Amino acid sequence: MNDPGGMRASDAERESVVERLRVASAEGRLTLAELTERTEAAYLAQTHGELAQITADLPGAAPAPSSAPAVPAAPQAGCASGSWR
Repeated sequence: MNDPGGMRASDAERESVVERLRVASAEGRLTLAELTERTEAAYLAQTHGELAQITADLPGAAPAPSSAPAVPAAPQAGCASGSWR
């Protein structure tokens, strides 16, 4: 299967979309009815493409949720003198 939008979505990806919807609702971008409808659709979505459609009209919408694990930030090195500011 070459279409990344056709790849099956994971539970974690569905939860990520639902969290984006909650944030959008808190920002006033979605009504309570829209939040309810889209949340239900997110939990029923089977593919990345279906999830992408749910958030396509929201800022920062990505073509499809990423299934790559988050990479922790590298620790900050101290300054050359060894003291912290």
